[in-house]
Amino acid sequence: IPPMPTGGNLDNKRIGVGTTMYYPVEVAGALLSMGDAHAAQGDGEIDGTAIETSITGTFKITLIKKTDADKPAWFPILD
Repeated sequence: IPPMPTGGNLDNKRIGVGTTMYYPVEVAGALLSMGDAHAAQGDGEIDGTAIETSITGTFKITLIKKTDADKPAWFPILD
């Protein structure tokens, strides 16, 4: 799955413990999945290699409903 505004294969070494990510929900009733953890990898999959690992974590998922006053933004947003 290629990277896209709603997520996908986001291989970014800056995503880690304490990171907040924002993704738009483009489909009513959308689902969420997480996985494909890497112990080591650069940004992206230019050469298609990484050290694969398992992942165990606690995730906080919050739905922020869009209002008419919200301006469009580029997603995903890493905070």
